Amino acid sequence: IVLESVNFDIFLFWLKNF
Repeated sequence: IVLESVNFDIFLFWLKNF
């Protein structure tokens, strides 16, 4: 399952937006 990896990418994306 790559769900955790995708979730981590979303987290990094959120940090960049913030």
